[in-house]
Amino acid sequence: MSKHLVTLLLLWGAFLLTCPAPAQHMVAPHTQREEGYRAETLHTYEPGDSEQGSTDSTLSIRTFFTKGHFEGHIRNYTMATTNKGALSDYWSNATGGAVHYTTATYHGLQLGVAWIFTFHTLGPDLTTPDSISGKLPKWELELYDVSRPGVGKDLDRLEELWLYYERPRWNIRIGKQNINKGPLLLARDGRMKPFVYRGVWMQGTPAKGHRLTLGGIDKVSPRGFTEWYSLTEAIGLAGMGVTPEGEPSAYHEQVETKGLLVAGYENTVLPGIRLSYWSYYLHNLFTMQWAQVDYHHEGLILGAQLACQQPQKAQRNQEQTTRYMQPNERGVVASVQAGWQGDHIHLTAAALRSFSEGRFLWPKELGREDFYVSQPRAWIDGLGDAKVYSLKGVYKGLPHGGWNMKLQLSRYDLPAADELNKYRRPSFYQVLAEAGYTFGGRLKGLELTFLYIGRYSPAEETPALAQNFYRTNFHHLNLVTNIVF
Repeated sequence: MSKHLVTLLLLWGAFLLTCPAPAQHMVAPHTQREEGYRAETLHTYEPGDSEQGSTDSTLSIRTFFTKGHFEGHIRNYTMATTNKGALSDYWSNATGGAVHYTTATYHGLQLGVAWIFTFHTLGPDLTTPDSISGKLPKWELELYDVSRPGVGKDLDRLEELWLYYERPRWNIRIGKQNINKGPLLLARDGRMKPFVYRGVWMQGTPAKGHRLTLGGIDKVSPRGFTEWYSLTEAIGLAGMGVTPEGEPSAYHEQVETKGLLVAGYENTVLPGIRLSYWSYYLHNLFTMQWAQVDYHHEGLILGAQLACQQPQKAQRNQEQTTRYMQPNERGVVASVQAGWQGDHIHLTAAALRSFSEGRFLWPKELGREDFYVSQPRAWIDGLGDAKVYSLKGVYKGLPHGGWNMKLQLSRYDLPAADELNKYRRPSFYQVLAEAGYTFGGRLKGLELTFLYIGRYSPAEETPALAQNFYRTNFHHLNLVTNIVF
């Protein structure tokens, strides 16, 4: 871990320890929008929950462990994609699960560990490339390990191993952990394994309605992989696209980065208003600022987001093809939403504009962005001069069971030029339909989710057939079964 990270964390810790505010907890602002993506989300575990063992300060070493808490899930995931015309179709069924253990709490101290595994249970060989595009199936392979296509067993990893310490106004967690906080480090897009990180994560509540966050990450285990990687090793593993000049990018392991620093501030002091500001510093690559305001009052929903990004000076010293971000690029994205929220039904309309000063870039290996228009299989990473429009309806059943449904219709108006389209995606329309059911009674713990995504490009915007493969003109189905215990 870099000396810069250690220095910042020590300064932050000193501030939190000396903060004079009274010991008050705030209701944490929602960093992940309430409707979520159930088919994409694995269950995550947070330290400090009241269910996770005794907090008796008289605990012995033995009872510190024996009064801990076990939980986990078993997950079965069937995924299928039908591509256009003579392009190959693929499907696969994966089974796996996770076991998580946390100790009891002793004077604010807690330990946690999690192990996760995946097996290929049904389906054809995914290592046979499509005969027209020459490519392998994108999303089905991500159920397993993209770095080892064709391996369908022994896909396990140590998911989490952390030390947690909590005081009335602040807490800190060190080690391998599931962060799931802020607009960019979310675990929602899980497949069989979510994004997990190694580092330090601190949160403080110096006063009611104010939350401060400081974190540092030096390793990651991305979705679709089983190994842990330094950020230098990780960035570029999931694909690099092309440079603004149209040449294949080759930045994987070409720029050494010591880690990612994150600082965040969230405010819920004003009734119905949630303010947040996040700053990201990815050493030697870029800095990003993300500001957001959300207003919820008497059913009315309003929101605005602005993300601004610029490269680090180290990018100037790289060859053009080995740069992650060009020296003259400035990624700027603005998004707004408006809608209505009832007891069970949420309706929203959202729009996004990424400007032509540069592409918005966020490493696929670190997570996915959380703009109002964001949705599975369609992200803003790699785009400049793009326009996205989205209509969404969500039905939420009872808090502890029943149906949850979502329908989202979107239009992605994307630039044709490589200069502003890193992955050469065509413009498209997309429909997303999702239905999930959580059982109660004797079937409590069982959850079923169906997710359908259909994508279509008008004839005048459709690329050659080989470029349709997993980009447009497809039907994509997901059926997920979770047993939570």
